[in-house]
Amino acid sequence: MQGHKAGRTKMTSLGSHYKILLLGVMVFTLGMLSHGTYAESLEGNKPAITYGDSNLVSKPELLPQEQLALAFFHAARTGDVDTIQVFINNKVNINFQNGEGYSALMVAAFRGQKQVVDMLLAANADPCLVDTRGNTALMASIVSGEIGIARTLWQLKCNNPHLKQRTEEFVEQFGQQDFKALLKEK
Repeated sequence: MQGHKAGRTKMTSLGSHYKILLLGVMVFTLGMLSHGTYAESLEGNKPAITYGDSNLVSKPELLPQEQLALAFFHAARTGDVDTIQVFINNKVNINFQNGEGYSALMVAAFRGQKQVVDMLLAANADPCLVDTRGNTALMASIVSGEIGIARTLWQLKCNNPHLKQRTEEFVEQFGQQDFKALLKEK
């Protein structure tokens, strides 16, 4: 009876671990989807735009830097390579993270915008940035099923054992066989 109870506790804690991981991924995914253009007001008292429609901004008006952030994230989300190139040419901080910690690279990876991902990486975007939940652009590509983008990001190793372990957990939880094979590539 004692052994049965100990085994159950171990199983429950393992189940809890995966429940927490699943909850984190769900929150990550919902955050990515619900933030539309993935930008928030830089000031806490100004709400963000709603559902990705850059014409529907809340009052008071956004500051110029907030408008730039919205345009930058919108371009990453929609694959607007011309606008991304303008930002790169004008030396904008391509590693800028919004209030949720999302970077343009994360947004483009999640939305399957391979050309934008490649452009940002060529301009030295940091693939190891984490959002407020500890997720990277690679994890975003895994959640959204973007194997081509995941393959590109996997080759850019982050020297962080925690991120490597977390990525492996994401693959186990969400990845198809292609993603599992990706982990074996060195």
